[in-house]
This record gives sequence, C-alpha cells and structure tokens, in this order.
Amino acid sequence: MYRSTGFNAVNTLSLNVLYLKALLTAANYKKYAI
Repeated sequence: MYRSTGFNAVNTLSLNVLYLKALLTAANYKKYAI
C-alpha cells in the first residue's frame, strides 16, 4: 500500500501541472482566435 499522504501529494501536484497546461493552451487558443 502507498502512504496516503505521499501518494495524494504527488497526485495533486500532477493534477495542478495538468490544470496549468490546460489553462496555458486555452489562453494560446484564445490569442490566435482573436
């Protein structure tokens, strides 16, 4: 079994990175769309 805290920390970090990447790509699409 994983330690809950470490596993959750890694999961939240990776989710935050994915979220930031999605925001950046959305911002880039908006720039080009205008």
